[in-house]
Amino acid sequence: DIEELNEEDIDEDEILAMLSPEELKELQSEMDIMIAPDESVPVGQRQKDQTEKPPTGTFDHRSLVDYLYWEKESKRMLEEERVPVTLLPSQVRPLRIYPHWKP
Repeated sequence: DIEELNEEDIDEDEILAMLSPEELKELQSEMDIMIAPDESVPVGQRQKDQTEKPPTGTFDHRSLVDYLYWEKESKRMLEEERVPVTLLPSQVRPLRIYPHWKP
């Protein structure tokens, strides 16, 4: 009898293990609708992952940090190599004053 079953008698893991991947997805979507989101959890953690695409590769934190450092140093070196430009008086245009223009 179903009435005689206690919560302790129900093995949720066993039930979930018998479900197909499609049934698990359907169950998850139904639970998302039924259960109100916990407002104390940040929005980014409340939302389910809807990405169907598999990861394109491995993530290597050290490589990323090395690349960012290399990029920063490259920009710094380019800035140091930049030569300031000095214009000759003949290259400088005189400032035109527009009497009717008001900012």
